[in-house]
Amino acid sequence: MKEIRLILMCTVVLMTVYAYGQGGKQGKTPVSIIFDSDLGPDYDDVGALTLLHALADSGEAKIVATMSSNKHSLVAPCIEVINTYYGRANLPVGAPLVGANEADGHKGEKWTESLVAKYPHKIQDTKDVEDAVKVYRRLLAAAPDTSIVIVTVGFLTNVSDLLKSVADEYSPLDGKQLVAKKVHHLVSMAGSFPKGKEYNLLIDAKASDFIAKEWPTRILFLGGEIGCKILTGKRLIASDIIHTPAKEVFTICLAQDNPAGRCSWDQASTLIAVRGADRYFNTVKGHIVVNEDGSNTWIEDPNGTQEYVTEKMPWPELTKVIEDLMMHEPVKKTKKGQPLASLIPYRPSNAPDYFCTWNVQAHLCSLLSNEEQREAINERNIFEKGEFRNWADLYPAIRSDLYFVMDDSWDIPLDKNITNHNEYLGTTILDSTRFPSYKGSPEARLKKLVADIKSRGWKGAGGWICAQEATQYGKVDMVAYWTERLKAAHVAGFSYWKVDWGKNDQNAAWRKRLTDIGKQEAPNLWIEHAMRNEYIEFSDVFRTYDVEFVLAQTETVNRIAKLLPYQARDKAKGIINCEDEPYIAAGLGCAIGVMRPPFVGNFPDGQQDCVYPPVGRDMKSRLDEVVRGVRWHRIAEPFGVGGAYQIDTTELADYWEFKERESWVNDRAGKTLRSATPARVSRGLPLPELSRPDAPDRPIVLASLYPNGAVAVATTGRSLGREYITRRETITVQVPDITAIVGIFGDYEKLILVYPQKIKKSGLKILGQDLAGKMPVDITREIKIDGNRLIISGELIRKVGLMAATKGDKSDPGMVLKITN
Repeated sequence: MKEIRLILMCTVVLMTVYAYGQGGKQGKTPVSIIFDSDLGPDYDDVGALTLLHALADSGEAKIVATMSSNKHSLVAPCIEVINTYYGRANLPVGAPLVGANEADGHKGEKWTESLVAKYPHKIQDTKDVEDAVKVYRRLLAAAPDTSIVIVTVGFLTNVSDLLKSVADEYSPLDGKQLVAKKVHHLVSMAGSFPKGKEYNLLIDAKASDFIAKEWPTRILFLGGEIGCKILTGKRLIASDIIHTPAKEVFTICLAQDNPAGRCSWDQASTLIAVRGADRYFNTVKGHIVVNEDGSNTWIEDPNGTQEYVTEKMPWPELTKVIEDLMMHEPVKKTKKGQPLASLIPYRPSNAPDYFCTWNVQAHLCSLLSNEEQREAINERNIFEKGEFRNWADLYPAIRSDLYFVMDDSWDIPLDKNITNHNEYLGTTILDSTRFPSYKGSPEARLKKLVADIKSRGWKGAGGWICAQEATQYGKVDMVAYWTERLKAAHVAGFSYWKVDWGKNDQNAAWRKRLTDIGKQEAPNLWIEHAMRNEYIEFSDVFRTYDVEFVLAQTETVNRIAKLLPYQARDKAKGIINCEDEPYIAAGLGCAIGVMRPPFVGNFPDGQQDCVYPPVGRDMKSRLDEVVRGVRWHRIAEPFGVGGAYQIDTTELADYWEFKERESWVNDRAGKTLRSATPARVSRGLPLPELSRPDAPDRPIVLASLYPNGAVAVATTGRSLGREYITRRETITVQVPDITAIVGIFGDYEKLILVYPQKIKKSGLKILGQDLAGKMPVDITREIKIDGNRLIISGELIRKVGLMAATKGDKSDPGMVLKITN
């Protein structure tokens, strides 16, 4: 028994350490946080408290209390504004009521006044709240031992007073004993390292000195030198978020303060309080010395109980992590006050989805020639503001889920844009004439570009690769040539290679060898192939390739069906990229290569856009479907070929009678193009059933069971003659597990989900959510249950699946459905 007891005790200790070292989500236990802020002298506190609520909504943190170390009258009301906005109006708020500092460093911006004027709150003045020490002692006394993490992002006044406190009605322990018993560690945004002078320390230097000498647990400092490497707010205020307190404040302040973004001292400190420092920072052990004037020095000691953080994760990546969390919006509350969390995970997916610049290049130059289209890929068009430019700021709602892939010809000199006999094609080195501000070695130039792309919120950067070695280098060894370039891509953090046409585009051995070198030299790089279906067997991603967009759905489904019989080999992922067809991607487990430009209307020269013509499906008016398809991958990521599939023997034939400027191919006008596809395709499921399978204009129907158990069903319209037809049918789909989340894409008369067992109505709740939206809705009463069948009307699918539709957008519905008990 003694051995068992010892094992159990060790297990508990290890689990506790794991939870605090790695973050609540990984450790399965939310980290209990007391947040102590001076909110008012600066506004990064608002970003930090927003970030903390995001982590609480994700289950990583439990907010125990929110304290003010500043007795300014509007600090506690502003803290309560944010707590209330995120559904935690009853969180305890404390403040130092006697002898504390009163700081308001942004009087001219009036953001504190704006928050309390516009958002609900009950606290009218900081002096109306409880004394901070009393709140601390009450909450610590009631907490399990070593369970609390305190994060101070302001003055150390409150925690100093806490240490000096005496026994009271809450605990017989004095302050230092109580902290030693109940607090796991302290995270403090304070100091400058290894030496310097920083605001939070000097504003109450006596308290800072006392904490440095007397605090009884581990302290982790984040210094002033760190925060200004992490500039946030620019993405937030440019986002499609309508309003949050953070967006309100950063919009006001960045306009007067720093348009490039605000230093993120407090957000970084709060992040590591919840998730731990290890994944983001290195640390130096020792202890801090606070001088009488508030300046500090550091004494290194490998056995010290205090640490300060130093750089580890590249600043652009850390910036993106923080700003993603700052863009959090509140979960919806039910009538009982319990959170109704989004069915769509907040974190971006790991899917190899990307946005490719080829068609924004075409739009900018009005598709006058391939040479001008190639010339358009340059630093100015990617990053500088201007009509049809600033591509790095496109797709704000889903940038974090997408790689930004530069197409032909980011790697050749700006004046070398010819197609044939171009000696620079295949260079694969960021060209300095196109990107003049990028200096240094090829690795350094590419690394800076990756950082700049990520700083705009993209998941990463990638590029189009010509399938050949550039002839400007003469005869070269293929292995040495690509080893050098793949090593550079790895060092730079380049994420995606879109290997396209070139002298070796039909050379399977060359493509396989390139892939093998890539796995060895750049293991984190996605290498995409195309051209011949058999390439999918060694590809992580295989692209279905160019299509006429008026017939894209039929042709894309047909190409996917021809790829499904293949088997990925040698640990290749074998994922199909079906390009610009997000609903087909969802229905058949594919990746998405977004190419449509979010630019409405004609080309700049006034002529009709012939790549995405405003006829038939009119794809440029269907941008919401891109958002929905990409966000679906947060729920269920695309998966490779090699599993079970079924392909209907019935084929559907679409055709289009082309008129002038309805194709990117010059000679289409006056011709009719035809394309045929299997009527139904499924992966891991039986083929869906249709109520009227003989209708000549029946939709294409797709369904897939994802490896994580999620199910997707999609229908597409048809292009027939000169008309895009959406026929609503009753579709029946087998769903193997009642707990599976179901993605529903397209238009229906009814959708019938058939489960293996009878559905128990008692205690049942059914939630639905537009994949372009933020919040689910309870649709239990609007769905019919018949034994083991869930019957969803087309009207309900349209109601929910278009709930967050952009005005004027023509996308079909796209929603998720989840059964809960």
